[in-house]
Amino acid sequence: MTSKPPATARPSFLPDLPAPVWILFAGRLLASLGLGFVLFYSAIFFTGALGLSYTQLGLGLAASAVSGIFARLVGGMLTDRPEWGRRRTLLVALVILSVGYILFALADNFALFVAANVITGWGFGLYWPANEAVVADLTEGKRRAEAYGLTRSGDSIGLGLGAVVGTAVIALTGNYRLLFWLNACAFLGFFAVVARGVPETRPEHLEAHKFLGGYPEALRDRNLWWYAAANLVFTTIVAQLESTVPVYLRNFAGLSTEAVGACFTLHVALMAAIQLWVARGTSAWRRTRALMLAAVVLAAALVIIWLAGTFSGAAFGLAALALAVAAVALALMHPAAATLVAAMSPPNRRGVYLSINSQCWALGYMIGPAVGGRILDLPRPLSDWLWPGFGLLLLLDCLVLGWLEVRLPPAVNAAGKVQA
Repeated sequence: MTSKPPATARPSFLPDLPAPVWILFAGRLLASLGLGFVLFYSAIFFTGALGLSYTQLGLGLAASAVSGIFARLVGGMLTDRPEWGRRRTLLVALVILSVGYILFALADNFALFVAANVITGWGFGLYWPANEAVVADLTEGKRRAEAYGLTRSGDSIGLGLGAVVGTAVIALTGNYRLLFWLNACAFLGFFAVVARGVPETRPEHLEAHKFLGGYPEALRDRNLWWYAAANLVFTTIVAQLESTVPVYLRNFAGLSTEAVGACFTLHVALMAAIQLWVARGTSAWRRTRALMLAAVVLAAALVIIWLAGTFSGAAFGLAALALAVAAVALALMHPAAATLVAAMSPPNRRGVYLSINSQCWALGYMIGPAVGGRILDLPRPLSDWLWPGFGLLLLLDCLVLGWLEVRLPPAVNAAGKVQA
């Protein structure tokens, strides 16, 4: 492996990580600040101001996921190729994302809404394999889990601050479209941070795969298939937090837009507060154990959401509790999943493996909103059973993760070491 850049000067309670990881943390915080402006209000805006049905909302988000599927295939190959690498792929992705959110700001019909989703889906498809590969290249062992925890905490802090600012903007101006313009500017700011402070991290000595990148070899890895199956269930359900949960809490549980915003602000604030602590505290755990615990905790959160829609008098308290519990689940899941896949991947196929990991999110965000939106269009009480049904699927997912634990080498599953 190539030598690692020096770590930054830091207080003793912060992890000892290379400087580019901290720079990436700052850039992700900025980009997530922009996403926080719109992430929890876009569904409310497009179903309200534009009059889209819940099914149309789900179809638009599914279009983003389909676009992201193809982009992730390309992004994985470009990330591993020496003439492109991690840095250039990431920079192109950030420009595309900025353009996509500008189109959201201009959208005034279903066709433009779908077009904006397709463009941002493509941008995120290129973004995630490159971004996660940079972190994996710069770290190893327990430090890798801490690095993923740090960058994810940047996402959470940004989302939390963005949700607060977004709520203030809506309260003061009522202008939802302004939030999309601010989001586009945030991604341009992330572009400037990467261009100035993040070098190319792909090891120069690695041989490039000429035929479909490293996908043929990766797809013969049965452990990767088992992981992908388990992760797809998780991501399909996590997608509900951004699509159907805000709509359900507002239109079914009877909460105001401000109350929904407050619940999600608590959600992301708690993730920001505990993400790095959870990543450091579980860095020596078996990754599969962390993922199983995350599934059980998220299942509990879904049951509480169901209760919020059932008991209207306690809806706000139950919704806040549900999203706090979901924050714990995601804090467990994110660094464990990324570290496990990075450990499973040979360095010259790291981008491909991480693109397959990211594909689970694309497929989950394609399936989840479409299914969730369709169920919410059903009459009550059928629509309410979405949440306990998904909770049961998460409990069944633990069986798949248990089987994967039996198959994986202990060193890969525990400390995030790279396979030879």
